[in-house]
Amino acid sequence: MKKPEWEKYKVGSPSKRRNWTEPGCEPFSTVRHIAHIHDAVRIIEDGMIRSSLVWDESRLKNSRTCVSWVSPNSWAHGSIYGNVSFEFDWETIVNDRDLYWVEDVKSYNPPAYRILITDKDYDSDESVVPYDETKPEGPLYWDGKTWYRNGHYTGEIMVDSDLSLRKCREIEFVGHHLRYCTKNGSSCPELGSSQYEAGTRIMANLIGRGLRRHRRLFLEKQNDELEFIPNTASILSKLIQDFTDEFEDTDVVVSGKNRNPLLKAALILYGEEHYDEAFSLSKLLGSKSAMKKSFRSILSKFFRLSPEQIDADLMPGRRSRSVD
Repeated sequence: MKKPEWEKYKVGSPSKRRNWTEPGCEPFSTVRHIAHIHDAVRIIEDGMIRSSLVWDESRLKNSRTCVSWVSPNSWAHGSIYGNVSFEFDWETIVNDRDLYWVEDVKSYNPPAYRILITDKDYDSDESVVPYDETKPEGPLYWDGKTWYRNGHYTGEIMVDSDLSLRKCREIEFVGHHLRYCTKNGSSCPELGSSQYEAGTRIMANLIGRGLRRHRRLFLEKQNDELEFIPNTASILSKLIQDFTDEFEDTDVVVSGKNRNPLLKAALILYGEEHYDEAFSLSKLLGSKSAMKKSFRSILSKFFRLSPEQIDADLMPGRRSRSVD
């Protein structure tokens, strides 16, 4: 009898050593959808990750099945999917749904396994095979309390529905792999881009355009107060610093009520990689102090945080939390 395709990816045994996780049997509770910059802006604007037809050489390519992609993997040398990570609780993805084995992808390094998550009945579909997650015979295993995965391989989970950002936990920025991209291959313009390059462009675009509907995904609660996720704080600090480093005082300035709209326009230019135009426009604010004041005002309104908190979290060079 032919062995199931998933057996080559089977999980190992949980570690019995304290402070050590066995890579072949890693507990996990979250999964991520990682997107490129413009795709991520569209996702945030739409409020959801829209499912789409499978376009590569998958067994589901001609099935008309539309899926959203998530993965339990993290990437030490940069993601092959892009720079913007949307994180979800795994339980919200898999709850009351069935798992089906789709295929393994040997061309990936490391090889990948694909599993379909669905609330539909695919038992009569010959392109997929029912997958029993309660048996440790494949790459995903649930022992009744904890989910485990084989971390030696790339996990690609295909969810046959849209994923609402209402179920998303947070958004973080990651580096893109230097050489590999599943979407655009070697022609991807974002190959090797750092979390800071991508993150500053994303945040500039969102803030400049006022797309604040899902701002909570960049915040976390600490001691009953909202504050920036550390990843977001470092990105926003870098964005402010980029404008500050390029600033030159000028005698040609806009009036006070027009300063915030002007800086928002500059942020949109920055987000589209028109850096010289963005910095030239921001110089019309007149001085670095005026520019920081506009940043403080815009960010305070965008994230619904106090100007003092913006100062403390993003402008550490200030001697106090007072506002000019």
